[in-house]
Amino acid sequence: MNIGGYNFQGPFVSKQMIRDEAGIYVILTRLSPPKIIYVGQSISLRNRITYHEQEPYWTQHAPLGFYYAVYYTPRSAAQQRSQIELEIIRKYKPPCNKLSRLNHYNPR
Repeated sequence: MNIGGYNFQGPFVSKQMIRDEAGIYVILTRLSPPKIIYVGQSISLRNRITYHEQEPYWTQHAPLGFYYAVYYTPRSAAQQRSQIELEIIRKYKPPCNKLSRLNHYNPR
């Protein structure tokens, strides 16, 4: 699925379907069409999603459940992943992303 010009895999219904590799992940509602509620990046996608402290907020914004979509970037540095993450956040403005964490976030 195309998200922000990147070819994400998914949507997945289970965390176990996600490889534990570096990349960017998107949390989507199960509505039709799905809505992006959170974007993140990690060197270890499955592990990060499994133990994510924001999951209770995802549930609040997606009471019918949520999907996961991932863009694997096994050869990228954290800075490159963060850049892609920020691009997607700026474009879709997911409600569960903390603005305080994103120093360069600009809601325009």
